[in-house]
Amino acid sequence: MSDTPLQEALYAGDISSVRDLIAAGEDIRYKRDKGYDAIIDAVHGPGVTLLEILSLLIESGVDLNGESSYGESGLRIASRIGRFDVVRLLLNAGADKQHLQWTPLLEATALGSVHDVRAVLAQGADLEAKDYWSRSGARVSIAHSHIAHGAARYARQRARDDLQASSLNRESARNSSVGRKNHHDGR
Repeated sequence: MSDTPLQEALYAGDISSVRDLIAAGEDIRYKRDKGYDAIIDAVHGPGVTLLEILSLLIESGVDLNGESSYGESGLRIASRIGRFDVVRLLLNAGADKQHLQWTPLLEATALGSVHDVRAVLAQGADLEAKDYWSRSGARVSIAHSHIAHGAARYARQRARDDLQASSLNRESARNSSVGRKNHHDGR
């Protein structure tokens, strides 16, 4: 069975097509073989437009708690790949937190602040407790910090690239105006 246009748009992260297909009445509550649904398909797509696509699906009434025959749910996958912004969005929209099997320490580590983590630790949190993916709080913390570090590195590189492009544009404009001046002066 081939993918529907909505499934293809979700895989591609094409927010415009997803919006148009939902407006045209495409079924967002579909279930594919093995139980895959729109949330799972979207989370498997590229991450650039994921929050926007999920927000659109949520507004349109998608099932937040679908689970594949492999035990995957959109919430579990988002947690596994370290998309805690997506986890927060899905939880705030009503997804079942039990899919994550998080302890208070895991939740504080992934979604809270340093203060939240310290407070949970002060209450005697189990440091060895694991989530659905068999990760401890320390492991989630490492995943979370790698993501934050990668995002910061990406932002710094983007700023350098923008600065370099801006500098090249100014130099090109300056060379262009010098060339016009030399042309007018007969040089």
